[in-house]
Amino acid sequence: MKNRPLVLAISFVLFIAVISAYTCGIILNSPVEITSATAGNFVCNIMNGGNVLEDEGYLFFANPTDRTLLRAESDHTEVAPVKIADNCDGYLQVVGNTYYYLSGKSFVSCDYNGKNQKTVLENVNQPQICGNTIFYINNEGSLCKYSSKYNKSTDLKVKPEGKYIIYYNKLYFPYKNGIYTVLTDGSELTQFFDKPASMFTIDDKHLFYLSDKTVYSAKLTDSGMKSTSFTDNTEGYAVIIGSGTMITSSNGEIYFTDLNKSSESENYKPKQFGKCDYNGVFCDENYFYWFSDNKLIRIDSNGTNKIVFK
Repeated sequence: MKNRPLVLAISFVLFIAVISAYTCGIILNSPVEITSATAGNFVCNIMNGGNVLEDEGYLFFANPTDRTLLRAESDHTEVAPVKIADNCDGYLQVVGNTYYYLSGKSFVSCDYNGKNQKTVLENVNQPQICGNTIFYINNEGSLCKYSSKYNKSTDLKVKPEGKYIIYYNKLYFPYKNGIYTVLTDGSELTQFFDKPASMFTIDDKHLFYLSDKTVYSAKLTDSGMKSTSFTDNTEGYAVIIGSGTMITSSNGEIYFTDLNKSSESENYKPKQFGKCDYNGVFCDENYFYWFSDNKLIRIDSNGTNKIVFK
């Protein structure tokens, strides 16, 4: 562990910054080049189910226990959250002033107050907006894309074996005990990595992945990839932009890790923060989030200032 390069943690948080959807600057009915961004949420959040979304000082979160969608004020935590919708199953995203979420197998849009609800697509799983396109998994398990410009869905003819991400003009997903990629038109199915992964993120130099409850990093080189472990017994993880800190969920417990200190010492022990009801953990630019006792919990990037949204 002492030899683990600090650059891995730095590259990881820089990658998360790149995929922030606030760099997208798009609306669904306007043609735009597909980039690495997913509208209004981070890849870490999408990989964990997309149950938390911070937008313009407001916090939207989908309680995984009762499936309610709530809105809270990020800077006024004494104000009780307001329920704005029912039957919400995560994948929260935002484009302009329109919010999106998964409800059962329907991808639904609404306004800030949960009003003006419209079903955008039906029979979808893992919907992700980018540009004028919505990518999703259909009922047969096949990766598809929907063009709002042409009101048309296209089957990309590949079936991911887990959750996928969008990175520039490629889609990455677990497949055949490895990670594979296809172009956004479904062509050029290619093996990217030869080890299984249940969660993963990438940047230009590194792949970060969760396999057998361990978070690994793999450096992308011309001679191949060599994996190094970060944590053990992990079920979900998220990193805050630029902070070099991470939270993980493990056996119903939440842990806070300073990646800088962890890189320097084999004896470093993550800080335990208590129970979690749900393995998914989330982040925005300043805070970590998780669910405990049917409530949303928040801590800052230093692992302090714990807040409960009741």
